[in-house]
Amino acid sequence: MSVGAEGWKRLLADVIALTHAPGAFLIDESGLLVAGSGIERDDAEGMGSRLVVAFGHLDQMAGRVCRTVSVDLGSTTVTGFRGASGAGGVVTLVVLTAATIPDAMRAAVVGLLQPTERPKPTPPAAR
Repeated sequence: MSVGAEGWKRLLADVIALTHAPGAFLIDESGLLVAGSGIERDDAEGMGSRLVVAFGHLDQMAGRVCRTVSVDLGSTTVTGFRGASGAGGVVTLVVLTAATIPDAMRAAVVGLLQPTERPKPTPPAAR
């Protein structure tokens, strides 16, 4: 995963293609929208900020940092994945699907959230 507007857009496109989700979005640790697709800003921020708080409660209950949570809301399953933002913070990826995301697909989404190393620039050849 690479950060920045283009990196976030690419991540969302990859996640939507992988999960066949009608929508997905990224929320920062304050509950503000970083990027989104298939959902209105106000809806994403409302849902996302509540999910950030829920993750905090889950961490306390589990006694460890929880990385995923899934909640059925009517005909939509809301799945949150936590990862590093690349700026030392935390970003929450929220995926909206018609059914629970299978474990293998969840693992693939978690893999997409892993930071990618940028290649080191190659020094110019000595002349």
